[in-house]
Amino acid sequence: MDIIFHNEVITHEQVRECIKLLGDEYLDLPFQVIIYKDVAEVQKEWENEPNMIDRSYEDVIYHPDTAPPGICTGNPKMIRIYPFNIGVSEISELQELKFGLIYYLFHEIRHAYQYQHELFKDDTIYHPSGEDMVNYANSPAEKDAYKFAEDKVTDPFINSKIKEILEID
Repeated sequence: MDIIFHNEVITHEQVRECIKLLGDEYLDLPFQVIIYKDVAEVQKEWENEPNMIDRSYEDVIYHPDTAPPGICTGNPKMIRIYPFNIGVSEISELQELKFGLIYYLFHEIRHAYQYQHELFKDDTIYHPSGEDMVNYANSPAEKDAYKFAEDKVTDPFINSKIKEILEID
């Protein structure tokens, strides 16, 4: 898994070490991971080298209250994480933000796994907006990704390793 890094919240090595906790079948997925610094970076990508549908860019840029903390696309094979969309009480709550970033990274990695193994391929609600969000949240693929991330971050061994890697309490 190739990781492109543009933020200062977490290091490249910390991300790679956390992904390793999921095992080789996840680490070896042929997806690129991009962790964005801010909305301006997403805007610049959309203007210069867009590689996802306009509606996804619009959601992230113009609808911050409902924008997702991450998106996984099958073509191109990319996982995008938007730390600025992770709901934390204060941006100074660095521990909470780091842990949230890993949670949503695991969630999106599970979507990458779903794409790669053609799971839920009949589940067509992959690009929600507005009123589609309720249907999307209840889709089998989305429920599976949330359960996967939740199971991983609450597993006692994985949880302690994540905290050790991220240097958080």
